Amino acid sequence: MTTSSRGDTAATNALIVPLRECTPWCEKGDGHPDEFPHDRRCWSSYGRVPLSVAGGHHKFVGTVDDTWVLPHLNVYLSRDYDLEDPQVVIHSEDADAELYLSLDAARSLRDKLDGLLGIA
Repeated sequence: MTTSSRGDTAATNALIVPLRECTPWCEKGDGHPDEFPHDRRCWSSYGRVPLSVAGGHHKFVGTVDDTWVLPHLNVYLSRDYDLEDPQVVIHSEDADAELYLSLDAARSLRDKLDGLLGIA
């Protein structure tokens, strides 16, 4: 087995996953060279969607740095290192949960919401 001057073997070097070009909307944009291959995920900036109940009333969910926080969802794009298509992520900090949607599922959700809003 061949050994380099750093002591790495050719077998080890064969396991290195090449960097992948980031998406145009990736916040990092450098191929994520300092991350393990399975962590190389492109993330877009996020949009915050404040949540309220009927009549515009808000339910406060707790405090952050002694400030009351309104419930909200963060929505953004994500693409894993081994996927071609991005996913739409809906993240709730309040529930500490994430929902990953394919682009087709996100479009379907949009259409269903538009339909409900159209008859409301």
